[in-house]
Amino acid sequence: MAAVPGPHPSKGSTVRNRLGLKPVQTQPQVRLRDYYTKDLPTVGSLKFPLGHANAIQPHMFCNDQLGDCAIAGSIEEIRLANALAGVTVNFTDQTAIENYSAIAGYNPDNPGTDQGTDVHQLYQYRQSTGLIDADGNRHKIVAYAGLTVGDFDELLVALSLFDMVGIGIQVPDYAEQQFEDGDPWHLETGRHSIEGQHYIPVVGATDRDTGQLYSWGGNGGITSPF
Repeated sequence: MAAVPGPHPSKGSTVRNRLGLKPVQTQPQVRLRDYYTKDLPTVGSLKFPLGHANAIQPHMFCNDQLGDCAIAGSIEEIRLANALAGVTVNFTDQTAIENYSAIAGYNPDNPGTDQGTDVHQLYQYRQSTGLIDADGNRHKIVAYAGLTVGDFDELLVALSLFDMVGIGIQVPDYAEQQFEDGDPWHLETGRHSIEGQHYIPVVGATDRDTGQLYSWGGNGGITSPF
C-alpha cells in the first residue's frame, strides 16, 4: 500500500464510485513472512481455483456515496468468514455508516468529515472493539499482519491460509471502467492519473496471476502485474 493523495476522486475524474483509503505511511510491525515455516504451502504447491468468491453476494454498503471502502470491505470479510461457517450476519447501509463514524469520525450531518479511513486505525478497532452489525453483535479479529508490498505470490499463499486478504491499491483512471466492463484490473500502457486509494478484500484466485475480489457492491478481479 503506497501513499497517494486524497480519499475521493480528483477534480475532473470520471470515477463514479468512491475511494476512501487514506495514504498509508507505515506498514504493520507484524509481517506475515516472518512466521512462515517449512510446513506451510508454497505458491507452486497451490491448486487453483482458490477461495470461495461465490459464498456471498457482495453489497455496496454506501461506497457509491461515501469514502467508506475500508468499512465496506471489512464488512464483506466478516460476512464471508461467517458464511463459510454456515452463519448469516446482518449488516446494512446504516451499520456501515455507524462503523465508519466510530472508526473514522464521519458525521452524517457534516459532509466534510467524509475523509476516508486509516488502515491501522481500522484494524486496531477491529481487534479491540469489533465492527457492529444490525443485531448489535460485535465482530472482532484476533490479530493482523502485513504482506510484502507488491508480492502477488505471498498474497496467494496468505489467501490459501485465511480465505481472504484485505489489500490497499492505487486506483488509476481506467480502473473503474475495467471493473464495470467485468474485466479484472490490469495495467494499461500510457500516461494515467491516480485517482486515490481503495481498500478491497481479495477472496479467491482463478489462477496464479488473477485474483478475485469484492468492490463497489460487485465481484471483480485483479492481475499480478496490476
